[in-house]
Amino acid sequence: MKIGRTTIRVWHVAAGTVLGLVLAIAFSAGVLVAPYMDFILIQRAAPLPPFGEAWLWVERQFYGAVPPTDVRMRGAIRGMLATLDDPYTVLLDPQPAQQERQRLAGTYGDVGVSLWWAEEGHVALAPYPSGPAARAGVQPGDLLTGIDGEPLQDVERLEDVAWRLQGAVGTVVGLDLLRSEGEVLHIPVTREEILHPSIESRDLTPDVGYVKINSFTDQTAREVRDLLDTWTQGPAPSALILDLRGNAGGVLSPLPSLGGALLGADLVMYIDTDRDSEHIVKTSGAQLFAGPLAVLVDGGTASAAEILAAALADHGRAVLIGAPTYGKGSVQALYPLPDGSVMHITHAVWLTPDGNRLDGAGLQPDFTVGVVAGRDAALKVALEHIAVHTP
Repeated sequence: MKIGRTTIRVWHVAAGTVLGLVLAIAFSAGVLVAPYMDFILIQRAAPLPPFGEAWLWVERQFYGAVPPTDVRMRGAIRGMLATLDDPYTVLLDPQPAQQERQRLAGTYGDVGVSLWWAEEGHVALAPYPSGPAARAGVQPGDLLTGIDGEPLQDVERLEDVAWRLQGAVGTVVGLDLLRSEGEVLHIPVTREEILHPSIESRDLTPDVGYVKINSFTDQTAREVRDLLDTWTQGPAPSALILDLRGNAGGVLSPLPSLGGALLGADLVMYIDTDRDSEHIVKTSGAQLFAGPLAVLVDGGTASAAEILAAALADHGRAVLIGAPTYGKGSVQALYPLPDGSVMHITHAVWLTPDGNRLDGAGLQPDFTVGVVAGRDAALKVALEHIAVHTP
């Protein structure tokens, strides 16, 4: 039997009508059926706040495993903070936040040693009395040649070595040592949570003292003032080299007292400016050291360390030696959240005593000194400068 054109035309119309009804029913049910589309449109249920509704659909429809609520919430907070376009306004998860609290309080997992460059580019150790390294058998003057069997080669920064020695409390790190008698040793040391001094000090010569501030903690001002106070009570160096290299800052609270110890009281330390007002932060306490002073800085000198260096430089109290500093001129407030995480929120910027901002620029040293692997070239320049300017 022949099928005429009229019949075919009627069949097409009927088929089109049926397809239209199917699509209409699909749309009314909230589902679009399409063989070449990899998505499904779902009709909205009762209105909810956008965030809650978004995660409701994720929980109902996502094919894979959905992270726990606390992980999703921190991810959402990070997304919100990212819209501020500020690298210093961030969220720390509970464990890193706990580690930060310990560091700012001056406690964290470490082996308990001071480091410095010895002759011929070796890293020398001095264990803290009764610390884990001292109890394990490390002696003052031992040279560190490797960590966990990996030799130290062309190390440019002591901070890198110190970082490798730190870790979780209770873990073991192996120290490869060379003793003065030529004895080669491998001493395992268990990291402990110890009260970690934020400063290191020693006499470079009978006339020149050296103080390195590793970070600014709640203990820093007391540690520096205690050291300088001993200098006022007997024979002591007449000049000081203050090392702020690799110091990324920390808490701001020690700064007025530190500034007072080196500058005297009631001098401008920095100017704190928020969106509503500004206030001047001044030094406090008696001046404990007034001799020649040189400050070592580099690209790792940031935040509170830059504030101290800027105050000493702007008041003409010290020369800066090394490399330009990092240039972080903002202040973050820390807000703990109920789950143990912590938000860092930029709430102000600071200016040097001369009114200069350092964001992205940093401090320019009076004497620029390049990095020399295995040699402390900046310290050498500082010693030469001190020698010329010491009466």
